[in-house]
Amino acid sequence: SRGASSTMPLTVKQISEAQQSGTTGEKGAPFVVDGVETANVRLVGLVSGKTERNTDVSFTIDDGTGRLDFIRWVNDAADSAETAGVQ
Repeated sequence: SRGASSTMPLTVKQISEAQQSGTTGEKGAPFVVDGVETANVRLVGLVSGKTERNTDVSFTIDDGTGRLDFIRWVNDAADSAETAGVQ
């Protein structure tokens, strides 16, 4: 069985339909997907529209079930190195 600490592979559609557990607006509350709480997800798809700035990197991921827009804030060199791999 999967717990909230394990990584769960999801589609964009599943993410968009997920419900947050806990009190409404509770910061850090895990999401429930198909009846399972999860806080960490893995999403595989085509990256498009990547824009790099000094403070952030933004891009869209399309996995065939939908699209999600992302903004990854760059706070230090480690963040910069991590976002360089997004292609």
